[in-house]
Amino acid sequence: MRHLQVLYRTGQFTCKCRVRLNKTVDPSMTYATTQSNLIRIIGIAALLSLFTQFCMALDIHTQDGTTYKHCDVTKVEPDGIVISYSDGVARIPFENLPETIRSQYHFDPAKVADYRRRIAEAKAAAIRKATEEVTQSKEVKSPTQKEHEAKPQQQAIPTPTPDPGFLLSQWAALSQQTRIITLLAAAAITLVILSSIVSRIKRHLEWKHIRADAHEYLELAQKAGRFPTVETDVILKPDEKAYYSAPSSLYETRAVRHYQSGFAGFRVAKGIWVGGSSGRSVSNQEWTKLDSGMLTITNQRVIFDGASTDRTISIKKLVSVHPMRDSVELSVENRQKSMIFQAANPLILATVIGISGNVSDDLS
Repeated sequence: MRHLQVLYRTGQFTCKCRVRLNKTVDPSMTYATTQSNLIRIIGIAALLSLFTQFCMALDIHTQDGTTYKHCDVTKVEPDGIVISYSDGVARIPFENLPETIRSQYHFDPAKVADYRRRIAEAKAAAIRKATEEVTQSKEVKSPTQKEHEAKPQQQAIPTPTPDPGFLLSQWAALSQQTRIITLLAAAAITLVILSSIVSRIKRHLEWKHIRADAHEYLELAQKAGRFPTVETDVILKPDEKAYYSAPSSLYETRAVRHYQSGFAGFRVAKGIWVGGSSGRSVSNQEWTKLDSGMLTITNQRVIFDGASTDRTISIKKLVSVHPMRDSVELSVENRQKSMIFQAANPLILATVIGISGNVSDDLS
């Protein structure tokens, strides 16, 4: 007689099976039969191991009185552990764990304090950098403006001044109808120029106001040492915090078809053409408004809850965040099309999205 020992390990538990085998093997037993029996033995060992693990599941009773049933430690961090239990996933700091579990994971208050201090310094540095970028941000100059600034100013060439008497004589020579048309044309041109100037001044003041609000928001966050949390209707995950929630509209590119007409034919004589009109359908990608709803930014996700369209994006999958005058464009990993979200202050929204991925706890 001899014995076959089978070990099966699952998580932190090991199941050992000892199987008694005959020293002589029946010649009629094929290799497939032997393999089938071995698979059965391993399956039984696995079931026994799972049953043992279920029976020996860990229950954690924290210092604040919370009880977590059937816990399994999935991750050990410098200042706590992450567990999966019967109701979901949770993160428990070492200070809230029982003494037995603290000693099991070699809890050291000095190391935990040093780790949290380094994390807080890194987050504060990220906010300071974002504040400096917002403060120093300026509107992008056109190539024509840059070229004009690069060229040395040429010496002004004096131009001859027209004789006022000559101009008055020319004006008197015009008919009354021509004078009226000239005055109306000059008034229309003046209105167009004034409208363009007023529009540019208005856009400049709006952008200046947006930058001032963003700078004030980041200064308050830097002084408080954390981003202010906001209330939201979104169901948050454990350890998830909402930092931004406001109405927004979602835009994505969609294929829009246009019909282009033309004439296909030839002339056979003067005024006589043979042929007819023809056309083709052309498809172009254009930004299209898909829906309006609430946009929420947390330290884990970007969530858009619209009337008919929803979007949930992991912060870790964002490739780029590009603020524009009244919106923010997001590029997502493994997604060909970008998305645009309208925002009252795109600089604040872009900054919150850019920093939220690195915020796992309060800066304090």
